[in-house]
Amino acid sequence: MDIAFYVLTALIGLVLLWVLFLLSFQFLFIAFAPLKAKKFKGDGKLRRFAIIIPAHNESSVIEGTVKSLLNDLDYPKDLYDVYVCADNCTDDTFDLAKKAGAIVYERHEDDPSKKRAAFPIRLLIGEVLKSDKDYDAVVKFDADNIPCKDFLHAMNRALGDGAEIARAHEAPSNMGQNLWTSVSSCYYARDSRLACNFRERVGWNSMISGAGMMVSTKVLREIGGWDSMSGTDDAEFAVKRMEEGRHINYVPDAIVYEDQPSSKQDSAARNARMANALAKLYKEHAPKLLGMFFKTGRLTYLDTVSYTHLRAH
Repeated sequence: MDIAFYVLTALIGLVLLWVLFLLSFQFLFIAFAPLKAKKFKGDGKLRRFAIIIPAHNESSVIEGTVKSLLNDLDYPKDLYDVYVCADNCTDDTFDLAKKAGAIVYERHEDDPSKKRAAFPIRLLIGEVLKSDKDYDAVVKFDADNIPCKDFLHAMNRALGDGAEIARAHEAPSNMGQNLWTSVSSCYYARDSRLACNFRERVGWNSMISGAGMMVSTKVLREIGGWDSMSGTDDAEFAVKRMEEGRHINYVPDAIVYEDQPSSKQDSAARNARMANALAKLYKEHAPKLLGMFFKTGRLTYLDTVSYTHLRAH
């Protein structure tokens, strides 16, 4: 009986230590909330961007999004293009995107396992890399994303300071709609303003998100194009690059606004989908990230393990 008691006590202690480890980074982010956001200065050079949008049945928003990107961004119009992939669409997404001025591709796939967003992303990046326009970087948006007017200038300054992979500052476009959008909006505000801001200031990696992520074409050519095809392709891409020793920056002045789930059902469905995909990512990559920590001594790898575990569970 005494042995069983001690074993049970030890197990409970290990569980509590694991939970404390997972939460310790969150306490750290809160403690350093007053840290000012980093300002990228750039080198004065203007670079060429390809904006890509994977779109599945987005006829209600795609025309307005493309027009906004082409007309409202405060960046030289001859230095960026908008690419759209109408992915397995049954509506007029293709025609509306083309009418709005995008360079449009169409993709149809019957195999259910190839209907994830990663596939149109791979197609678009492949076309960008084949282009003779000599783009310096690719920026990915969703069909309903709204970037701030200075978005490309902010990313251009980051590129000038040496950033090759970066995430944007994610902000809600519908925070006050109802309770569900408000709760989700608070999470995104915490993630960008607290967690990513701390990581950037101390030189840690940030986990990129699909909305507004930026990758240099140099990196994409070195890895052979888009190589992350899971259900959480953006997180997989980030983790793979960390394992290669590459750095992922957070650019606070590059703000992108996006709609948050507006109902309990939508929120639960999104969280379940992300959790399942992240659980697979965690199972595959957590040992490698822990190995990177022991090899380099950098806490950023433990932070990434904690992040993926919490999001997956």
